[in-house]
Amino acid sequence: MISVLSLPNGQQLIARVLEEDEVTITVEYPLIMILSNPIALTTSIYTTRYMPMASEGIVTFNKQNVVGVASIDTPLESYYNKMVDFFKSKVSVYRTADDGETSQKELSALMSRNEDDISGDPDDVISALFESRDKTKH
Repeated sequence: MISVLSLPNGQQLIARVLEEDEVTITVEYPLIMILSNPIALTTSIYTTRYMPMASEGIVTFNKQNVVGVASIDTPLESYYNKMVDFFKSKVSVYRTADDGETSQKELSALMSRNEDDISGDPDDVISALFESRDKTKH
């Protein structure tokens, strides 16, 4: 069953409930729902992963930390399934401190070069370096 969970900090999650007992709720692939125009009649919903590092996408909540649980409408269930399929199809690439150190060394080397050695606008070169290093891959 796919449900919406409301957390004490105001976040609302949509997830497939796998197990529930007196103390915990275990869900699969929880997504944070971001509502645009939440009080309008035509609210748009965007999602992002909640706890993306969770093994197999399984997260267990203590019921004390869940304010409310609600069933969802069919269109939202379809949207959830599409988003989970999308996130599952993308292989996550995680950056480490070593990656950041390498980027900093490359940037420092670039900045220490003579302006004559740089073809084009130096700002464009630096922007291109950041773009190539900071692209998020799911």
